[in-house]
Amino acid sequence: MEKMINGYNLCFTDEVIKEHCKIINERIVRYYKLRDMYCDYIEIIHDKNMLTITVSYEYGGYYNRTINELTQKFCSVGKVSIDKYNANIIHIDLDVIKIYLLNSKRVFSYLKINECDSKEEIYSDIEYILALGIDKNNIIFDIEKSREHLYELISNINRNDLIIINNIVKGFDDELEVLDLIHIAYNKKFTLIVEDYVFDINTDINPQCICEKIKAVQELYISKKKSLKIKKGMECSKNYNTSIGRPKSNISTIPETFLENYKLLIQGKINMSQLAQISGISRPTAYKYKNLIESYNYSLYEV
Repeated sequence: MEKMINGYNLCFTDEVIKEHCKIINERIVRYYKLRDMYCDYIEIIHDKNMLTITVSYEYGGYYNRTINELTQKFCSVGKVSIDKYNANIIHIDLDVIKIYLLNSKRVFSYLKINECDSKEEIYSDIEYILALGIDKNNIIFDIEKSREHLYELISNINRNDLIIINNIVKGFDDELEVLDLIHIAYNKKFTLIVEDYVFDINTDINPQCICEKIKAVQELYISKKKSLKIKKGMECSKNYNTSIGRPKSNISTIPETFLENYKLLIQGKINMSQLAQISGISRPTAYKYKNLIESYNYSLYEV
């Protein structure tokens, strides 16, 4: 599958990448040799999400005109940086979302808002979406369990349109909803981007890769949902003045077994490792109890 970026084709399949880069090289060199008499050739290497462009000049040296124009041309599709050892080499870390934004007919973003979401969380999600250049009128919201606006969007979606869900737990209530929307995307032939995962019928031709991608999205959802539940639970505990985490140790929480065995340590009959072993605790815990006793100046154990 080939994608157009500022008039250049970028190929996402390894089989034709060499031939494709050759065509790009010829096209760019033809253009820049007319503009820059010193430009000899331009080499483009495409490896996964990284694009490396090397500009060579007949007489060596560095002429920043071509480099600057190429940098400006590709900055819309990724993070562009000039090699720190060679000023004639440009590295472009391609942003998949930006590439699809340039090539989709219509772009929408979907966000589900829960009543427990803070204003900061909601504003952060919206700011991220707007930063992608998505029209504010194309941001679709649903509240809590409702899916009215999502299904209305799906019913009006066209082929080659794009739906972006940048926060998986803000888009779905469970794993089945994730799988259901992926299935609909393939059937209706629109592109779906869930966080960093792209589901596109035009590029997803390998069943094994599709299955691995779906499995990865499921695992991502489970992991993020678990983290969100823990976070919300801790916030609720704070609101109800409930203590969180392991209670602090004090002299009254030291086990009686340790107190009895501690006398042997003071008498010099055992060392700390033996004390921990016969007390059935770890060495760090034994040292913690020892420090507590010493800090309380517990004279009961003086021999």
